Amino acid sequence: RIFVNMFDKRSTLQNRLLEKLRSKFDEHLLNTVVGYDANIQYGQLAAEPLFAFSMKCEVAQQFISLAQEIGAYVKSRLPP
Repeated sequence: RIFVNMFDKRSTLQNRLLEKLRSKFDEHLLNTVVGYDANIQYGQLAAEPLFAFSMKCEVAQQFISLAQEIGAYVKSRLPP
């Protein structure tokens, strides 16, 4: 499975690249797109993980969504 990370939705180039990825790898591309947020750098400066520094920021929520999506995918692949 493929996921997009550090995505800046304001960037025309990155939006074009995402569309190309979707057209070429649609069935392999996860739905969750993890963006970029300055809180990542602020957390690094504070020597804290993102979830300890800013649990409610958009990127933290996207990582939670990504984990849930991967968990659901793995669960769907397990034998009954």
